[in-house]
Amino acid sequence: MSYWDLGAHGAANYSRDVEKASEAVRRAKSDLLEALRTAYPKDARVRVMHYRGSFMGSVAGWDADGSRVAVLNDKSGKVGRWWSAHVELAGVAS
Repeated sequence: MSYWDLGAHGAANYSRDVEKASEAVRRAKSDLLEALRTAYPKDARVRVMHYRGSFMGSVAGWDADGSRVAVLNDKSGKVGRWWSAHVELAGVAS
């Protein structure tokens, strides 16, 4: 059941434009998540580049709300979420 299928409990004249836009956002997030999963496979070795340098780690997950990749840092053992523009697959020439 969709959020929008409220039947008798919903407002009869709600904005269909908002419904369409909401569905478009949902599809876009789904597409983004699939792109993140394809570009950065789970457990793939990666290098995170940031203003203090870089570190190596492995992909632990993804965040479609921010186009981020969750990376397990090899040295610290901590997982951080990094913008995908800061993450590259290890061993891939640019």
